[in-house]
Amino acid sequence: MALYEYCGIECVVAEGAATKEPRHINFMNLSALTATQNAHMRLGFELVIKNIGGYRMNHKGTITLETKLLILRRLTINDAPSMLRNWASDDEVTKYLTWPTHTDVSVSEDIINSWLPLYDKPEYYHWTIILKELGEPIGTIGAVEQREDIKMMHIGYCIGRKWWNKGITSEALRELIRFFFEDVGVNRIESRHDPRNPNSGKVMIKCGLKYEGTMRQSDVNNQGICDAAYYVLLAEEYFTQKAKSQQTTIAYQPYTTAHLDGVLLLSQEWHDENITFGVVPDTAEDVASYQNEYFHVALDGKRVVGYATAEIINDNEYGIFPCGADYLRINDVYVAKEYRSHGIGERLLNIIEQKADENSMPHIFLTSATKDAEAIQRFYLRNGYTIWATRFFKRKGWDVRTYPLNDLDYYRFVVIFARYQDKWLYCRAKERDTFETAGGHIEKGETPFEAAKRELFEETGAVKFDIRPAFDYSVHTPEEYSNGQVYLADVCELGEMPGFEMVEVKLFDKIPDKMRFPQILPVLFEKVREMVCS
Repeated sequence: MALYEYCGIECVVAEGAATKEPRHINFMNLSALTATQNAHMRLGFELVIKNIGGYRMNHKGTITLETKLLILRRLTINDAPSMLRNWASDDEVTKYLTWPTHTDVSVSEDIINSWLPLYDKPEYYHWTIILKELGEPIGTIGAVEQREDIKMMHIGYCIGRKWWNKGITSEALRELIRFFFEDVGVNRIESRHDPRNPNSGKVMIKCGLKYEGTMRQSDVNNQGICDAAYYVLLAEEYFTQKAKSQQTTIAYQPYTTAHLDGVLLLSQEWHDENITFGVVPDTAEDVASYQNEYFHVALDGKRVVGYATAEIINDNEYGIFPCGADYLRINDVYVAKEYRSHGIGERLLNIIEQKADENSMPHIFLTSATKDAEAIQRFYLRNGYTIWATRFFKRKGWDVRTYPLNDLDYYRFVVIFARYQDKWLYCRAKERDTFETAGGHIEKGETPFEAAKRELFEETGAVKFDIRPAFDYSVHTPEEYSNGQVYLADVCELGEMPGFEMVEVKLFDKIPDKMRFPQILPVLFEKVREMVCS
């Protein structure tokens, strides 16, 4: 593959790359640059992205990805020796690339240094390929071109000769294809190679890309002006193929009480995943109220891996439907995390729509409170839905509130204010210099009371204590919402620290001056003091 081959796209070079000041260049005009500058320009770039219309891609940046054999992560300056040794110094590797063979580790260091500032950009995608069994970089892969207007990513890759023809490049490319389609919302993935380097094209074909054509003398690499063979995969093709591969193992059935435990488990997973604003786990009574001909489940064997619910609404309050017309409201569509992007949600949606057709119900309505609004928009737009209204909210500052015990419907956290020898017991984690109360997440299958006892032991070493629930609380921040229960504990005996997150416990007469969660703990502590004093 001719890694980082370009088609005359306009770019801005980051400060610290080949020039001291950022400036726009055109990749077709590089003849005046030195070989090293050329490499810097081609490898350390930020695309000038123009959004002509529609929804933008949901950029994630160069986050760490993992496959069975590989870890894909950002490069660091410490990777320069491996880069030189494993691929950049090999003339055979660079034969069809656009940058010259590295002759010294300083060249690799300079180039990596030119890339590092670009990792701050969410639209910059450039990974090094780590072979797990080796534990060091053996190549790179990334998006060398992109277009926001058509949601396109052009992928380039390079790997050391020792690892050719072992399926490693294909594994890395497949993971990027999955990431770009499923997480970023790309519509078109393309790649290209010099036809004299056919093995690169075989990688593309192996990963599902289809040959689109060859542009004659449209590119340039270390062999001079060359042809470029293009391969492409569209989102529609990717999801269709993925759905077909999964459908053979998934069965779809109307909900019955035999599915109750599976639906309750999924509902709890949905809550624990924290991907939807305001979602709470369903009770058996809730699930019973959903039961009608539209309620369907997806099964992998006997396991419920997805479900969808809907109901007829007789009071039409929306102007998008005729006055007085009933409509079908879709309430829930949820698929277990490991089963997503296999077409299961789409199939559940189609089943509901087919039932609506059988019942001569032409009007369907739904709302979503998912935190990834762009992803849910892509899903429903792809299935023929139209956006009618969009709601926005903004949280400014922190809002910490307390409530009577058991006033809230569900809980994510527990906080324990513990007394020992007539003082307040606080703990400190190894990597921090601030103190905090014992507390943490309520684990799957735990009650809040069980979580409070576990956290008190794990974070303070308390082995004998009396503990009781005190009150509920909620926290709204500009970014997040959470809630939990506060507990009071009287500790009779401290043992050795269990060796988990906390490394020190300390006694205070009041709340510590240097505390973790300074927006939360003072509010909760004041409520605790009121209860203790009363």
